[in-house]
Amino acid sequence: MSKNYDEQRARKWIESRGYTDIRDLSVDGADPPDFVVDGCVGVEVRRLMWMTDANRKNQGAEEIERPLEETVGDVLDAVGAPPGGYSVQVTCGFLGVSLPKRKITEKQIKRAVDEYICMLNMALRQARSRRAGGHHRDTNWSSIFNPS
Repeated sequence: MSKNYDEQRARKWIESRGYTDIRDLSVDGADPPDFVVDGCVGVEVRRLMWMTDANRKNQGAEEIERPLEETVGDVLDAVGAPPGGYSVQVTCGFLGVSLPKRKITEKQIKRAVDEYICMLNMALRQARSRRAGGHHRDTNWSSIFNPS
């Protein structure tokens, strides 16, 4: 089995396509191809997208994104389900820059989720008030999120 992470992923993908005759050729990764499929197709694996992490170390994009995905999952697990039986889709954009330390990222994500849940709770209260025939006053959202 190839030792390089990218080569392992490429090999697994080729295997998932039904190929079984896959031979490693390059022992140290220095000479192409990395392996041969069915005795006639040479495969050389190259990463096209490298990113630099906070320690100036080159890594693949997915290796830098993985900690963000884990942090988002951990924060959402800790927050729990949204109120009122609603479901929420969380989307995170990754700009390819180094992430801050995990604690900072956790605080940023938690604040965004808390703000959203606050808005959802207020909207639910307002909807219940309207259904009950109560009077409704407009909410000053900026005062909720930017208390003085």
